[in-house]
Amino acid sequence: MDYIEKIYVRTILMEAFSEMYAYHGSSSDFDHFDHDTYLSTGCGSQVFGYGTYVTNDKSIGLSYAKVTQGVKLDVKSPKDLEKFMPQTLKGKFEDNELKRAYNYLRANDFYIDIAKKDVADTLEKIKNDKRDLPSNYAEIYKTISVILNSLQYEEKPVNPTVYHVEIPDDNGENYMPWYQMIPQSEMLKILYGLRNLGPEKLAEIGRKDYRFRNGLGSYLSDIRNSDKIISILSKEKDYSSFLDGNPNPNGNGSEIYRKLSQWLGSDKEASKFLNSCGFIGIKYPTGTIWKKPDGAKSDGENYVIFDSSKIKILNKEKV
Repeated sequence: MDYIEKIYVRTILMEAFSEMYAYHGSSSDFDHFDHDTYLSTGCGSQVFGYGTYVTNDKSIGLSYAKVTQGVKLDVKSPKDLEKFMPQTLKGKFEDNELKRAYNYLRANDFYIDIAKKDVADTLEKIKNDKRDLPSNYAEIYKTISVILNSLQYEEKPVNPTVYHVEIPDDNGENYMPWYQMIPQSEMLKILYGLRNLGPEKLAEIGRKDYRFRNGLGSYLSDIRNSDKIISILSKEKDYSSFLDGNPNPNGNGSEIYRKLSQWLGSDKEASKFLNSCGFIGIKYPTGTIWKKPDGAKSDGENYVIFDSSKIKILNKEKV
């Protein structure tokens, strides 16, 4: 057993088996979490990786449950918007105008009421903005507003719920930090996991990324180089970017996750890989995308759980 493998085994054995309390807001009523059935059907857009999103702050879970009370449109392309328009407006808008409105819906995960409010707020800001804006700036947003306000849709009943759940406790090493540099022990788990993929998979990744092939991949494919990798990892000032494919990886969790997703083919595969390395999921601060609701914790954390079987529902609280 070489040094990388010893560190990997040590960190796996160190993982706490205790649980911690968390919350998940949703408009769906279900009895267990299932990535194959429910993933991406809520208000989240998997920005922080593939998995189920939970939080240790109940007010955040409640805010997500309330967001899902909005009306979500089933649109797959800009042209799809026209089927929700009155007959008198169909064909009246140019493709680029439909595309802009579609992108606004995508930014709000296709929730029509959120997108409409966002556009209205933007128009108000434009009106009060003293800067020199492009002459057509206001007209673009007015057009988007007209399109969004013209959409005719059937409101479907929803069941906003805050799920009280148990997830594996955060022991400081089993959740990958999204915005922080990964500690050495966690990086070693990833290196060991990559090497454990085997020569054929490493060669496949190398064909996608020549920097990996010529750098990190060549080290991982030869077990004799493990001591050199450890030596470089131990000198923090000598770290260079994991994105460069060098044997001395660096970078925060988001950079490494995106690179793994590229190498392995998808976010889903990146999450499965990290889970196999001993990571329960990803963590990032609450309030990163949306403003925190009143009364939210100042140090709250959100978690992305890679394996839905690790989430145990304790209680369902209807909002």
